Amino acid sequence: MEEFNVVIIPGFSSLRGKERLKLLIKKLKDEFPKAKIVCPDYLEKYQKPVVLTAGKKSILEYAKICKEIILRQKVNGPIFIIGYSLGGLLARVLVETMEINAQTIILVGTPNKGIKLNRWEKLILKILKRPAIQEMLPNSQFLKKLNEDYSRLQLKTKYYLLAGSKDKRVPIWSALGIEFIKSEGTFIGSTNHSGLIPKELKSPPTAIDIIIQILKREADFQSASFLLKK
Repeated sequence: MEEFNVVIIPGFSSLRGKERLKLLIKKLKDEFPKAKIVCPDYLEKYQKPVVLTAGKKSILEYAKICKEIILRQKVNGPIFIIGYSLGGLLARVLVETMEINAQTIILVGTPNKGIKLNRWEKLILKILKRPAIQEMLPNSQFLKKLNEDYSRLQLKTKYYLLAGSKDKRVPIWSALGIEFIKSEGTFIGSTNHSGLIPKELKSPPTAIDIIIQILKREADFQSASFLLKK
């Protein structure tokens, strides 16, 4: 399989949307020159402080924006979705409730069970209405429903779960919500939330390296288990 589509959905804290993920996009273009890459910018404004300028819509509303962007791109053939942080929840909504037929979803630091906020952020959230953030809180009705509904679905989509051992925003127990998501493999990197998909090349392997390995595996370029752990 040489021609396929890669949809990369940025997270809430990606600040400048696809600009934040340009290293990932560049590496994917280098590895898969025939792949069509779509990266929806869906937030109101990608700038600091993001909590003051974005998050005014619900996750479902942001997912609808992403779906419209994807459909406008007229993607044909297999679709692989990479969702970073909040983008992973949008990826799940697109596939699990909006009938986007993805062959594979790679969830990177995705708060399947919720995010952790600091005191300042909790205070801001009390003052400002930010549905997208509130829906990412542990035990939110949105997450409960999303995860309960998933357990009843008969999806053929393959899921991969990637997490950072030093991630204080989306802890491992949230990113690897494996009791309700049947994953093809998981990866835990020794990094924090932003380090999962860095802006500059780093070692040891980051999520970028693992994403490339997964895509090669799923696109039938090669067969390997790599650093993925079942």
